[in-house]
Amino acid sequence: MGGNPTDQIVSGPDQNLWFTDGGTPMAIGRVSLQLASPTTTTGSATTASVTSGSTASSPSPAAASASSSTSATFGDQRITLTTPSPSACTAKTGSLPVTLSSTAIPMSHAMKLRFASAALYLDRGVRHSHKLTRRSHGKTRTLTVLVYTPNAVLRHAPATVGLGLAGLSAGLHTLKVKVSYKQTVTRHHQRHTVTVTKTLSTQFRVC
Repeated sequence: MGGNPTDQIVSGPDQNLWFTDGGTPMAIGRVSLQLASPTTTTGSATTASVTSGSTASSPSPAAASASSSTSATFGDQRITLTTPSPSACTAKTGSLPVTLSSTAIPMSHAMKLRFASAALYLDRGVRHSHKLTRRSHGKTRTLTVLVYTPNAVLRHAPATVGLGLAGLSAGLHTLKVKVSYKQTVTRHHQRHTVTVTKTLSTQFRVC
């Protein structure tokens, strides 16, 4: 404001600071205190915007990946399968986190089961092929036999595993989990242990 003895600065009713400039030409100016980048315009009526304090950037939302849970009741067991939500996207260079739990339901009167294993399949699973030679009607024929095995097998629950996604195309895929239990049954007055299974399926997205 040039240090002119006629310069004055006062607080106005609009919460801004007003000042007089006794230079040539004389002017009245306003200082607006706000969190913004400093900008100044000059002229017969001068308005200045200044920054008070430090400027804080808006916090970005937490980058937590969404998850999806699939549950089922089988015998006296409550099975829960947790994977990334199909609305989320897992990079094919990474792995798919899968958590499986199987807990006994309190006071359940259903068949009593003991967890044995869980086989996890991405789509059909891991493909294996081998040649099989057969002779029929004096002719030899060679057949190609395809076999699909699990991508992973869990021997206890709860458990968490990461399934590699290499080789999968971008888009929706299916995870199938076949859970096996041991059950004790009585037949012809004799106790036997049999294996019973329950299959859960869910979808996930690869990008």
